Parts: sequence; structure tokens; C-alpha cells
Amino acid sequence: MTIGVVLIRHLHVTVQLIGLFIGLSWIVQGLAAVIGGLGHGLREGNGWWIAFGVVSLIAGIVVVAAPVTSLKVMAVLLGIWFIILGLFEIVAGFLLRHAGRAAQATST
Repeated sequence: MTIGVVLIRHLHVTVQLIGLFIGLSWIVQGLAAVIGGLGHGLREGNGWWIAFGVVSLIAGIVVVAAPVTSLKVMAVLLGIWFIILGLFEIVAGFLLRHAGRAAQATST
């Protein structure tokens, strides 16, 4: 309970800790992907694992270096992603309505 009160009272510390946690988890994930890609010899798809691991490792280092700024950028990117996703859903709704009307017209 004490930690919860401290984290609520000092939101800047909470944001930094969240950023550090995300960054460290990306670093661990990146290292695991690179090691997994290199450890299986020459098999198809290992290049993708290594590439994913390197990108994850670099992203983790950037987030650990500047956790607050990184979280702000991630929040903006997430907001843009939700806007784009919403637009796609609106277009899909119109397309489904049009397809439903066309199917209904051909069945009658």
C-alpha cells in the first residue's frame, strides 16, 4: 500500500518507472530474439528474428535513455494509430453495408 501511495503522489517517478520497465523488457526481448536467431544455425526465417531482435534492442536502449520523452512519443503514436484504425473501421462499415445491400438485391 505504501508503494501505491508513493507512486500516486509522485507521478513523474511512476512515468519514469513505466518507461524503464518497457525499455528493459524490450532489451531482454531483443537479446533473446538475437540469440534465438543465431543459435539455430542457418534456417529459413532466422534473419527476421535477428532483425526483430536488433530493432527491439535499439528501441529498448532509446527508451531506457529517455523514458519520459519516449512515453510521450509512444502516446502520440498510439493516438495516431487509434485514429487510423477508427477511419478503417468506418470505411469497413460502409463497405459492409454496401455489400449487404448488394447481396439483398441479388437474392430478391
